[in-house]
Amino acid sequence: MRSMLIDIKILFRSILLSILMFFVVSFLTVLISIINPKVDNSLDIGFPLIYYNRFFISDCIRFSWNGIYLVFDFIIIWVITLIIYLLLKKYKPIKR
Repeated sequence: MRSMLIDIKILFRSILLSILMFFVVSFLTVLISIINPKVDNSLDIGFPLIYYNRFFISDCIRFSWNGIYLVFDFIIIWVITLIIYLLLKKYKPIKR
């Protein structure tokens, strides 16, 4: 029973950390698009897959969402966060 509670805590922490990382990565992609604007003033959000795109066509703002890429981005970031969390937990130095 205790082992199951520990596993649930690890899963919950990894989900919270991955949500935080997802927001940070998405925000950084927005900042990069603002700092280094493209010639056509488009805005792409998402890394490694672009899930939101805003662009202009004859002075009208258009945008598109790709929900599948949004889910894939979240899963990729969740897996990477879980692996890093487990590695850090495994090789944590012993306190003296």
